[in-house]
Amino acid sequence: MRTTEAFPKRMSDVLVNSASDLFSRTEIKGVSLPADLFCGDVFNAETYELFDQAVEGQPLICLVNVSAGDDKTVVVVDRHAYVNTFNLRAKDAASLKEAIKRLTADGSIRIGNNNKEA
Repeated sequence: MRTTEAFPKRMSDVLVNSASDLFSRTEIKGVSLPADLFCGDVFNAETYELFDQAVEGQPLICLVNVSAGDDKTVVVVDRHAYVNTFNLRAKDAASLKEAIKRLTADGSIRIGNNNKEA
């Protein structure tokens, strides 16, 4: 699902519930992005590219639209949060499934009960 001007994806479309707004999201400042990131994109924390299960790295979920370039700030899901997997996007379906598995492994990020299990 791509964002459009008529129906942009918002943070509330991805982050559906949290124990606290203080812990549910955090900012990563001063990063160089090789490509635009959109709300709902699952990206590699080391390369800042869409998450690919074939590449080493921890997945993160972007909560804002950010254009490519240097010295950017990216808002990501942190912990104690429920996310809607329907609005997430990775490199491909298999990579998204692996990203969800990794993100939910320790229980700090959970998926909404209306979503299919990864």
